[in-house]
Amino acid sequence: MAALTEVRICNLALGKIGADRITSLSQDKKEAKLCSLFYSEKRDEVLEAHPWNFATDRVALTQIGTAPISGYAYQYQLPVSPKCLKVLEVTASAGNWKVEGDYLLSDDGTIGIRYIKQVIDVSKFDSLFTDALACLLASELAIPITENLQMANMMYQKYLVVLRRARGEDNMEQNKEDDEPAMWGDA
Repeated sequence: MAALTEVRICNLALGKIGADRITSLSQDKKEAKLCSLFYSEKRDEVLEAHPWNFATDRVALTQIGTAPISGYAYQYQLPVSPKCLKVLEVTASAGNWKVEGDYLLSDDGTIGIRYIKQVIDVSKFDSLFTDALACLLASELAIPITENLQMANMMYQKYLVVLRRARGEDNMEQNKEDDEPAMWGDA
């Protein structure tokens, strides 16, 4: 099997809608230009859809010297490399907190977070995540390439099915306390 690359993921998406394959994202071809336009956005969308084991990290945040203008005492820089896509949890002692832009605001003097990080290295993706990404990308590419709304809807429905399966498989690699439904219940 060929090594997983961004181009291979795009070709999986293009194959799902019966479109021509590409050899690079910079190719002077409609399919390549559209893949280049949508790939990163759709990758991050699938990353944010679930706290994937390969994309979840923990870090102590660095306090910014200036206090926020709002009603919080402290301001913290969210991770930028790799970029924080979504804060999942904040240390229990944090009390009230809020994310604004690239910052987390809190009244606590020290903060740690568990978060979803932006993963660009495709070698970190598992097969179900890759399939979910290809389906979502295919749903986005279907209308501009095939002009077929039904195909776009069908690919989006397939994305939801694959995503549900991928979440289930991913959740098998953790304790029940860390399971996503418990986290949603806490919200």
